[in-house]
Amino acid sequence: MLGSRGDIQPYVAIGFRLVQAGYRVRIMTNPSATHRELVAQFAGLTLVPFSVDVERHLAQDDTARQVMAAGDLFGFAAWLHKLDTLDTARGTQFITELRSKDHRPDLLIVSHLTDYFGIYAAHHLQIPTLKFDLQSMSYEDRAPMGLPNLPFGLHRYLMQYFMTVIYASYVTFDQRMGLIPGECSILQKVLPKQFFVQGSFTATYQPLLPNYVCQSPVLRNILCPHISPHIQFIGAATIPKELQVQVITSDSSSTHQATTTTSTRSASFGGTKTQAQIKAFLAAANNDNAAATNSKGVVYMGWGSMISISSETMVVFAVETLRKCQQRGIVLGGWANLNMQTLERATQDATIVDYARKNVLFIDTAPHEWLFPQCSCIVHHGGAGTTAAALRASVPTIITPVFVDQFDHAYAIEKLGVGVGFSKQLQKVTPIELASAIRTVLSSPEIVQRAQEIGTIMLQENGAREAVTIIQHYWENTVRTGMFTKTVDRRYAEIQHWHRQQNRRRKTMMMACSAVGVGVLLAVAWTRHGRPLSLQARIYH
Repeated sequence: MLGSRGDIQPYVAIGFRLVQAGYRVRIMTNPSATHRELVAQFAGLTLVPFSVDVERHLAQDDTARQVMAAGDLFGFAAWLHKLDTLDTARGTQFITELRSKDHRPDLLIVSHLTDYFGIYAAHHLQIPTLKFDLQSMSYEDRAPMGLPNLPFGLHRYLMQYFMTVIYASYVTFDQRMGLIPGECSILQKVLPKQFFVQGSFTATYQPLLPNYVCQSPVLRNILCPHISPHIQFIGAATIPKELQVQVITSDSSSTHQATTTTSTRSASFGGTKTQAQIKAFLAAANNDNAAATNSKGVVYMGWGSMISISSETMVVFAVETLRKCQQRGIVLGGWANLNMQTLERATQDATIVDYARKNVLFIDTAPHEWLFPQCSCIVHHGGAGTTAAALRASVPTIITPVFVDQFDHAYAIEKLGVGVGFSKQLQKVTPIELASAIRTVLSSPEIVQRAQEIGTIMLQENGAREAVTIIQHYWENTVRTGMFTKTVDRRYAEIQHWHRQQNRRRKTMMMACSAVGVGVLLAVAWTRHGRPLSLQARIYH
């Protein structure tokens, strides 16, 4: 599992559920301090370093920060491909873990960022593999990821170009696997480029691995109503509110509790000191609501791993927005390090700084499942995990997207009627516009009621529990029965059949082109000898 803390946490939730069900779980992920601390908080989970420290590269690579700050989708995809080319150890790390006598898994779970390795495990190493994604999309109805909607569905070619960039990383991995002693390249046999680029996200797509999406079926009907029926939505995989709070407060070594020090716990869910600060801030806001006629609780604002233009720009934007709509706010530091020190460095406007000191609480991190329901409104970037937590909180939400799937989640928020989803990037949203959106969602009984209705539905879903059920069912009905091997063989045969069809079409096209070419040459030769080209030419010559 690769990505930011938000990308990893759902798999920690699934892994811990598996531990509770009696399984031994090892999580291969980025060797960042954030990931190590998160995994270490749940007894029974073991982190295995995989790939590079993406957070460190993002912090040190100016190009990465620039494309993220600009919301440049294709630039960021190109940077990821560059990072993949520099990550020469990933294939070796993967093979060392999966070929180990002590750690070879009975079953492997992958995400969309590790899709290639899942395909390699299933189709070459013969290891049963399931794919659990955090989001999905299709482009048959509209352009996803903030791409422009083009007439006649021409935006599909933009998506296919994007998938070509993704496939380039697969090729890089595949070439390196072929250089490892005892391993081989597999892409041309099981996942040719044309099949991957043109087939992904379409209604007829048949994934190489059993594919599940840890999102609510409610979102499926909005974001990809015509997606392949082979892809199932099972609900968000979340760490329950009680467990998040328990991780903060408990020193027990029980498997239901954290096993690390207080300082480590603080890094993932805020620690007891941060929790006390939040409680005091919320209590003060509730006490003041009666006196402040236009104040309605506390607005949460957080953009996670996103950086818009600069940290200084973002923190001024956040506080100025709260000041314009006269609301108290809890602002998450995130990767941009939004805090009072950054604000004081960013502006000389005493009114903004003074407003922040009286009405804003800056925090490094907090348990979303516990905090969000206590807020009046959630403003965020639209990451899959934060969006799920905001919807589950049953309060209005506002999404200010930066890139990728965040635009799709903003679209879904609008369609659900539970808040405001901006169609333009965070970089282009002004404090006046965001303040207006906050006032709109707080003053609309329809939005508040709809948020409560959707929250009730999503609180009944449990993606982590459903994932464990799926895994157990797959093991009993597909692996134990020998169907897994037959499924892999059948899938390989389907790909070979597809190859043969493509070759036949290519030969037919070449023959047709040859026939046309011969006809043109004959026509030219006929006319060059002074003979008419047609009956009409003979009549009127």
